[in-house]
Amino acid sequence: MKLIVVLGILAGYLSPAAAQAPGPADIGIIKRDGSRSWLIVTNPASDEEPEWSPDGKRIVFDSGRNGNNDIFVIDATGKNLQQLTDSPAKEDHAAWSPDGRQIAYQHEWEGNTDVYVMNADGSNKRRLTSHAARDGWPDWSPDGSMIVFSSERDGQREIYTMRRDGTDQRRLTNSAAECKRVQAKYCNTDPSWSRDNRWIAFNSERDGNSEIYIMRPDGSTQTRVTRNERLEERPAWSPDSKWLAFSWRYRGDAGIIIRNLKSGVEILLSPGAAYAAQRPDWSPDGKFIVCEWFKRPAK
Repeated sequence: MKLIVVLGILAGYLSPAAAQAPGPADIGIIKRDGSRSWLIVTNPASDEEPEWSPDGKRIVFDSGRNGNNDIFVIDATGKNLQQLTDSPAKEDHAAWSPDGRQIAYQHEWEGNTDVYVMNADGSNKRRLTSHAARDGWPDWSPDGSMIVFSSERDGQREIYTMRRDGTDQRRLTNSAAECKRVQAKYCNTDPSWSRDNRWIAFNSERDGNSEIYIMRPDGSTQTRVTRNERLEERPAWSPDSKWLAFSWRYRGDAGIIIRNLKSGVEILLSPGAAYAAQRPDWSPDGKFIVCEWFKRPAK
């Protein structure tokens, strides 16, 4: 039987009547045991999709503060903000390479979206995919030799891998028949490669609701992890590859769950009654979760 443990939860947090907070996101950190949470990035515009650097010192995220989404890095302390991209394109979904020297990201311009990579200081930007359909949502293999990503090139969104230079692009998922029953273009997305190189997690709507799945890096053993009425997405592996953190939404409410894959234990994390949280990522030591924070509407 699955056990759900609630940490950092205040009254009304799971109320179906509570609305998911609209408006711009900030970036905050929640301690894994739920005992502490704090903001590190705030701005009138939306700051989104944070990811911790492999050395634990910096956090990359995207922000619309300059009129369109660009990629920024900031110290995990909330200091020393640096802008890495500055173009008319929309640039987001940034992911650190395992050695911390490069960042893969999604680049959208004039209706076309592709995967790009740049050095961690923003230099040497280069394109890895070149397709008329939408390619994006990159993540790295643990040894940095491969990148997993999503693409709509075959008519619906599926998971692919490629070498770090963009060659040898291979499709891993094929759920077109199931996905035609729901929003096909959102079927398989947000892939996350486990640190032990055994699994890729992703979210899929192939069974009629957005749930978390895992599969081997060659696309085999595709297995559904969650099964409930919540919409669940954006999985992220813990450093020991034993837990998955992911976003959930249900009847207007939202939050973050961390799930032990062996026991099925789920822990719900909250930054407090004033905020809802989404899009988690783990600190390299596994003690903290960085995520988007949304202000809840006043009651």
